[in-house]
Parts: sequence; C-alpha cells; structure tokens
Amino acid sequence: MRFRASFVSFLLVSLCAVLQAQNKPPRYVVKDLGALPGSSFSQPGQLSNNGIIAGLSIAPDGYQHPVVWLDNHIIDLDWLGDRGLNAQAFGIDSLGRLSLQKESASYDPNGEDFCAYGTHRVCTAAIWQRGKFINLPALGGNNSTVGNVNSFGQIAGLAETEIMDEACGSLIPAQKLRFQGVIWGPAHREIRRLPPLRNDTVSLALWINDQGDAVGSSGRCGNTAIPPLAFGPRAVLWDRDGAPHDLGNLGASVINAGLGINNREQVVGASSLQNNSTPFYKTHGFLWTRERGMADLGTLPGDAASGALGINEEGEIVGISIDPSGNPRPVYWHKGVPVDLNTQISSDSTIYLVWAQAINNHGEIAGWGVDKATGDVHTYLAIPNRCSDGTIPPVNFNAGVSTPAPLPEHIRRFLQRGYRKPGS
Repeated sequence: MRFRASFVSFLLVSLCAVLQAQNKPPRYVVKDLGALPGSSFSQPGQLSNNGIIAGLSIAPDGYQHPVVWLDNHIIDLDWLGDRGLNAQAFGIDSLGRLSLQKESASYDPNGEDFCAYGTHRVCTAAIWQRGKFINLPALGGNNSTVGNVNSFGQIAGLAETEIMDEACGSLIPAQKLRFQGVIWGPAHREIRRLPPLRNDTVSLALWINDQGDAVGSSGRCGNTAIPPLAFGPRAVLWDRDGAPHDLGNLGASVINAGLGINNREQVVGASSLQNNSTPFYKTHGFLWTRERGMADLGTLPGDAASGALGINEEGEIVGISIDPSGNPRPVYWHKGVPVDLNTQISSDSTIYLVWAQAINNHGEIAGWGVDKATGDVHTYLAIPNRCSDGTIPPVNFNAGVSTPAPLPEHIRRFLQRGYRKPGS
C-alpha cells in the first residue's frame, strides 16, 4: 500500500513536471459560491488578493443586495433590508473596504436611470467600511457610481455634473446631464475630477491601481455609455496627477475602454476593429503597455468579439469571448493565447462557466456561471492548481474548446441592459 501511494505521488509529480515543461495553462478547481438563501442569482464584482469576493445577489425580498463571499460563506451587507432599494458592491481591497453603488428613496428629478435598475431613483456612490455605508460626494449633478477601490482607499468612478446636454439621451435613455470621471479618497469627502480628452465633453473612470493611475473612457455624451455597458470612443489612462492620455484603438473610434490596470501600468480593455461595428461585435480585448502600445488579444476560435476585464501583477489576463449569437465564454489569456476556462476545469463540474470578471495576484479567478441542473446563475471562484501546493489535481478535464451554453432569454436581456433583477 505504501509502495502504491508513493508510485501515485511519483506519477502526479511527473505529470506536473511535464505540464510545467510544456508551459501549459493552469487547471482549476472550481467552487460554486451560490447566492443568498432563497435566491437563484448572484454575480461578482472584484476579487481581493486575500480571496474575498465582492458582488451582488438577488435577495428573497426580490431586490439586489450587496454581498461578500468569505471562506465560502456569503454575507449579506444589507441583511436588514433597505426599504426595497437596490445596491451592489463593485470593488474590495485587502482591508475589507468596498466600493458600492446604491439607489436612494428619492426619484431622479430628470427621470434618469443612472443605476440601470429600471427604478429611476437617484444613484449614489458609496464606500462600505467597518460595518457602515458612507455616501461619497458628487460634482453638482444627482447621480454617481463606482469602479474599484485600491489598497489605499481610493475609488475610481464617475459623477454627474450640473451641465444639461440634449445629446446624452441619444445613447443612454432618459439621460440628461453630463458626467465626468473622478477619484474619491482616501478621505471620504475627497473628490478629484478626471478630465476628458481634448474636444470631448464627458469621461468615466473604471479602475485605479495602487499608484493612483486610472483608466476608463472619454467622449461626448451622445457616444459614451455609463456602466454597466461602459465605453466611449477613446480609451484613456489618467496619470496619478490627473493628466489624460489617449490609448489609441484597434482600428476604430466606436467602443474603446480601459477596464483594468495593474501596478506595472499594463492596461486591459476592449476596442473596436471597424467603424460599422455594433456593441460587442468586432470588438476585441486588448493589452496596452507604454512600450508597445495597444495589442489585440483576439477571441476564442469562431467567436465574434471579446473583452479583457481583469489583469493581475503577473500580467495574467481574464475576460470573455462572445460567439455570433451573443453567448459569452470565460477566457484566460495564456501567453497571449485565449483559453476557454471550461476546458481547464473538471469535466464533472456542476456549473458551466460563462464569465471571468477578475483575477488576483494568486491567479484565482472570480466570475459567474450557470448551474447545469437548475439554470441558476451563481458566482464561482476558480483556484489554479499549479502542482506547487502538494494537492492532487483533478484528472478528468474537458478537452478542446467548449460549446457555449445558450443563455435563458431573461438572462440575455439582463446582460444587455445591465445589473438588474432578472425578468424585470
């Protein structure tokens, strides 16, 4: 028996050595993190380096609640309920600070739907810290929302100004006011504007690194979309002093957005390849560096579009690849080559992975997928098994490129409109 165990260990070590020598992408153990009790829907926002995930779940009361997953446990940050109001967490740092958007009880005086919940209530950027929600200051308008929060408590986002612009409603239904990218913090009442590029009128910041560099988009109110479908005609990097820089594009000034940046100033995002492209089609994920500019990351074979959503300090990139029917698959770019994460997990996994949202410095990936038995949408955590921690990797892995799972129609509408209650 001891000989057999030693022989099996030898084979596993040998297998690990072969995989490492071949420079293969990592395989993953996937944890289905579920949703709040009585709920069938959850999605992640950001994943911290100590493995805590911030996101949202539809609660039994029918409204969207901000949640965190800690050691496989889901924690409702709005467990008392908030008088039937929606909220969600986008970012989290290793100290447990969360960046959130939350709607207020007041209806927007201009009839706007800035939070994209379909309720037309005022949307407020906030931070959750030490058990308290703290609203963040605005720029003279009514609404604001957030991106991530960095290790020093700075939050990227955007806020409305007081300037009315009739062009806004041509792209964003009911939108009346211009908006501008901002950085909040580290003090709670501190807000700093991130100006648009020259000749543009609006901007939005979606990510900030620990150096204070932020990325997002710049454009005019008629061609720039606020989150969750955040993009503008020009992708932007703001230096820590707030100076904006145009990151260029992959062929067209239609959809361009910087969606993530690490501390090495490597930027990921999405960019249009041609001028007649519609949202998500003929739009590819990119990697931008100061040395090489913008590089096309491509798509999975046969797909029509992709987006690079997250990057860690090692330069590992995750995101999505979308087929011609609009079905997304989660992607890990290994040495610049897109790999479907569904081919890197155990074949007996109970969840089909749909979206890869974030990757931390340990290579752990947070995203969401569909339960194969029930069709419920759940957050997952994919943990890489690089054969360096002494654990035994699964052996029955999927092979090749997986077939996208057709999404239920109410989920497809949810993705097209944004983070709203399914079926609304």
